[in-house]
Amino acid sequence: LSVGYALGLSEEYLSFLTSVFRNVPGREVLATRAPIWIRDAWNDPEAQVLWEAARREGFRSYIVFPLVYHGQVLGAIVFYYNGLREPDPDLQRRCQALADQAAIAVANSLLLRSARRRAEALAVLREIDTRIAAGADLEAILETVASVIEKTLGAPTYYIGLYDPLQEEVYFPVFVDEGHRQPPVRLRIQSAETGGLTAWVIRTGEPLWIRDVQEERATLLAQPIQIGTLARSVALFPLKVQNRVLGVLSVQSYEPYAFVEDDRQLLEEIAIQTAIALENVRLLRESQTRAAQLMTAARVARAAASILDVDRLLSESVELIQEQFGFYYVGIFLLDQTGKWAVLRAGTGEAGRRMLEAGHRLEVGGRSMIGWCTAHGKARIALDVGREAVRFDNPLLPLTRSEMALPLKSRERVIGAMTVQSDRPAAFTSEDILVLQTVADHLATAIENAQLYQEVHHRQAQSWVLREMMLAAASTLDFDQVLQRAIQTLQKALNVEFIAVILPDAKDPQSLRVHPSQLGYEISIAEVRIPSDRSVAGWVLKTGEPMLIGDVREAPFYYPGYPDVRSELCVPIRIGGEIVGALNVESRHPNAFNEDDLAFYTAIASQLGVALENARLYQQEQRRREEAESLYRAAQAMTTSLELREVLEHILNELERVVPYDSASVQLLEEGALKIIAGRGFPNPHEMIGARIDPESSDNPNGRVLSLRIPVILEDAPALYEEFRRSPHAAIGVRAWMGIPLLYSGRVIGMLTLDKRQPGFYNPEHARIAMAFAGQAAIAIENARMYQQLEERSAELVKAFRKLQDLDRLREQVIQNVSHELRTPLTLIQGYAELLLKRDLGPLQPAQRAALEVIFERIQALGRMISNLTTFRSLQAEALVIAPVSLSEIVEWVRSHYHYQASRSGIELIVDLPSDLPKALADREHLALALSQLVENAIKFSPEGGRVWIRGWSDQEWVHLAVEDEGIGIPAEHLDRIFERFYQVDGSTTRRFGGLGIGLALVWEIVEAHRGRVSVESQVGKGSKFVLSLRRAG
Repeated sequence: LSVGYALGLSEEYLSFLTSVFRNVPGREVLATRAPIWIRDAWNDPEAQVLWEAARREGFRSYIVFPLVYHGQVLGAIVFYYNGLREPDPDLQRRCQALADQAAIAVANSLLLRSARRRAEALAVLREIDTRIAAGADLEAILETVASVIEKTLGAPTYYIGLYDPLQEEVYFPVFVDEGHRQPPVRLRIQSAETGGLTAWVIRTGEPLWIRDVQEERATLLAQPIQIGTLARSVALFPLKVQNRVLGVLSVQSYEPYAFVEDDRQLLEEIAIQTAIALENVRLLRESQTRAAQLMTAARVARAAASILDVDRLLSESVELIQEQFGFYYVGIFLLDQTGKWAVLRAGTGEAGRRMLEAGHRLEVGGRSMIGWCTAHGKARIALDVGREAVRFDNPLLPLTRSEMALPLKSRERVIGAMTVQSDRPAAFTSEDILVLQTVADHLATAIENAQLYQEVHHRQAQSWVLREMMLAAASTLDFDQVLQRAIQTLQKALNVEFIAVILPDAKDPQSLRVHPSQLGYEISIAEVRIPSDRSVAGWVLKTGEPMLIGDVREAPFYYPGYPDVRSELCVPIRIGGEIVGALNVESRHPNAFNEDDLAFYTAIASQLGVALENARLYQQEQRRREEAESLYRAAQAMTTSLELREVLEHILNELERVVPYDSASVQLLEEGALKIIAGRGFPNPHEMIGARIDPESSDNPNGRVLSLRIPVILEDAPALYEEFRRSPHAAIGVRAWMGIPLLYSGRVIGMLTLDKRQPGFYNPEHARIAMAFAGQAAIAIENARMYQQLEERSAELVKAFRKLQDLDRLREQVIQNVSHELRTPLTLIQGYAELLLKRDLGPLQPAQRAALEVIFERIQALGRMISNLTTFRSLQAEALVIAPVSLSEIVEWVRSHYHYQASRSGIELIVDLPSDLPKALADREHLALALSQLVENAIKFSPEGGRVWIRGWSDQEWVHLAVEDEGIGIPAEHLDRIFERFYQVDGSTTRRFGGLGIGLALVWEIVEAHRGRVSVESQVGKGSKFVLSLRRAG
């Protein structure tokens, strides 16, 4: 209800009437179009709501007439009376006439006002068009619309909202409540509960015209959002172009029915014109922004194509993007070697510098925009960072209101991400994603190219460094020179900032020292001691594992040696399987090293290990050469004489040259005691000679030397043993003592002792050299002792040899004499026996003949024995007549010679020779004698009925003759001696078979004289087989 005109009524009543209009009797005339007469407003039950107000105002009766013009109800006119008035038809006609006239007047007034409003609306629309044509920006157009609404509608409460479909959010840059300008607000419209009537209008694209929110609340499709006092009249129009909602325009009032139909039409036209203006601004902005963005993308692409240094490329790119797009902050992250972290490599402003210095990184897949982007390979936008669930809230960028993260992808592989941040909310659109992703793609390709270029350049530099290292290691054996050259090469090729070699401290096992050749450290390295249990180098030396630390501040055992260091790489230096040091490389930048660097510096450490080993081996070789020369000179000196006294003198002389001493002694073991046989440096050394020391006594350390068979060193001998507190040691002030065992052929023959007046003088190196010297000394002593024994034994052997020579000459003479004395009567006896057997001296009885045959046989055997003895004396290789001979002829001669003997013994003599048996190189007479000895033995040792074979065969070099029997055989333990002179298997006086034991010896010596071979195989009870092997003729 609005009161257009009143007479005789107070403002207080009019205000009250407006507030209770819907409950006042008479309002229904607007619907019924029939007048209503209220007789008693003080007491009428239907007018109870007016009782108090009517009494205060002073009226008792009133009549309500509708104002109707051309069938349209325009309002109502009320006539008030102070007294009671009964219904009067005449009065009612007069009042009706007045109401009709009033309706005409109101209609004319409304028409006039409508015409004026239309003119004003056209002016407003022209103003909006003018602003658009003049290229006004969005803010200016929105302010124009706001001023129009205030001027034309006089609305105290209204707002204009801009819709962002990506974020499902409405931004209200213009918001006026009760005439007061409010700060811009944002409204999320994911649901009707959060978006209210605004969300409904935006989603449907339909306007809302609500005359009274209270009356229509039950029928509303969405509930209004109450900002202050609940609005009663609400007009909502979508700002729509081609069915696309750009925003919303709303005019509100805290009074019901505040707006009329003309207002609706005007607002609708304003909304249409405002939407067109917004669309034009958007298109203009997009075209301008797109042009700038494309230009920036082209500039970034050109810059990226021309820069091959990754750090410079990234740094210039972020500055260019920030400048061209007007962003609050731009940063570029690259994935590390593990792919687990995105590491900041470039950032704008002071925040970027501080983050780079701090080694800022974000976990891939972690709760950050960059983490999400690198994990999914997609862009992510936060138009309101305060509502972004996965965003990392960086304290160095407090003004960020919106952020976009874009993946850097090369060949479908994510290599990093770019973050662009704005200090304005909702600063990004889908078009921004497209352009910035293009920029990101150009950057990714450029980064990949630059990285490849740098990698190739880096590998070339590394190859050159390794080559220089190998050349240095090959050109010198001085480790310091190799290391210095390596450091200079690394600095020149790879711009290394800090590098050093860490070595164990020989003086303090709990500390490490730095080699003097280093780079980057301004402090005095000679004074630096690094704790081995609280440092990276100590951990590497202990475990043998390399260590790569991206940020030393995060390493619990990092030793803060230099304040500028941020990252560290440490690899072990090995010699064989032993860790001898560590190569330590450091940088002022976090995450300065990667796995490739680790492999490269491991190779450098390997070369340093080789150089260190070469230097050590060279120094060791020099030292060993000097020692060897000293020991060689000492050995020469000690072996110039075999007289023990002179040898001992040389030992004490040379020992002093090899290992210094103030006094020394040589002690040899004799019957469990040590006997001093030489000494030097003592007050009365002659008194010591011959003194005996008990090695089992606890007063001296000598027993330890003998039992351990290794050198024993005493740093302060008098403090440990009573012996050194007595003379002669006390007289010369002995403090340091060393005992060296004398070992010969694995046994201890004595020891050397060395004394020094300086406590702690002797060390393991002295012991090692002295031990080597003692080995030579032991040989010299033993040689002298053996020479002495040999001299004594030689005299005895000479005496025995001469005696044997006399006996041999006597034996030869006896054999010669016996052979001569026996040969003459034996020949005479054999001659008469033959005459008797031939019956030249008369006939014989059978018994006489049998006896005579035995006698003749024994005479022949005795003759052969004498012949063999004679042959032994005359057999010499140079006396043989070697010529090709037919073995078949020799075998046939032997067979015919022994056929009779074999037949009488019941033995079958079998010859098995091939027809093409080749000739052999032999002396016919001596070979026949050797074969005869074998056949005779075979017949002698074969049982009656047995067989004896003579076989022959040949190969490429040899001709073989074998004599095999089925006799008694030879035991295996006698086979090695049967060819010795006068050796008999059965040497007893009761033996079954006779002989002197010279037959096989004669066979052996004949064949040896022929340069042939004799072998034998035999089994007891089964027989024997003798084989003669002679060289083939031809």
